[in-house]
Amino acid sequence: MNKILQLISQNPAVELLRKGKGRLITSDILDEAYLLASAYQREPRPYVIVKSNLYEASQLYQALSGLVEEGACLYFPMDESMRMEVLATSPEMQAERIQSYQALTTRENYLLITHTHALLRHIPSSKTFTEFRLNIRVGDTVEMSDLKRQLIQMGYQYIVKVDEPFYFSYRGGIIDVYSVNYEQPIRIEFFDNEIDSIRLFDTASQRTSETLDEVTILPATDLLYQDADVAPAIQEITE
Repeated sequence: MNKILQLISQNPAVELLRKGKGRLITSDILDEAYLLASAYQREPRPYVIVKSNLYEASQLYQALSGLVEEGACLYFPMDESMRMEVLATSPEMQAERIQSYQALTTRENYLLITHTHALLRHIPSSKTFTEFRLNIRVGDTVEMSDLKRQLIQMGYQYIVKVDEPFYFSYRGGIIDVYSVNYEQPIRIEFFDNEIDSIRLFDTASQRTSETLDEVTILPATDLLYQDADVAPAIQEITE
């Protein structure tokens, strides 16, 4: 694959992509993917590709993600129907966006694929996203009520039994939370106000699969705001 991308790198179209200047027309989504992968391989840096609709963005992401290193291709999708966005946001799309936010705060170089509608809505800054990211270690002193309140502010919804991302539950001195950056939910066990253990567990058997010293819990929504932002926002709307 690398040899193919090296050969394509001699194409003048790759130079246009690297410079970010000029017009480039392709007739096939796979051609576009190969050109982008070749340009990225030749000069790794941030690339943002905005397609005209969700379908084209999805097709390009599927074609391109297998041509570059794992994690380099990011996807930022959004339901194109405002009605659907309000009534039932797709958990899969939400997970893709959250994962992309996380990658953008940790990676220097990437290929971000999105579409027009996704860029028309509110997008929190990298600083805001980082502020809402929660790092927890064994031995930390945390009030259980404060952690529950923080999870709600991060967009997590309460459920009796956690079995899918973006939900949390609690009972006794235990909080279960499912963050999209882990393949299994996290179980945080308290001893008084100290975190005694952190584990990943299987949703079916409820058995521990891995014991961890620390975890990073990502926000469960990209509609992030601080309490201090509410009053100015209401005032701006009413005016």
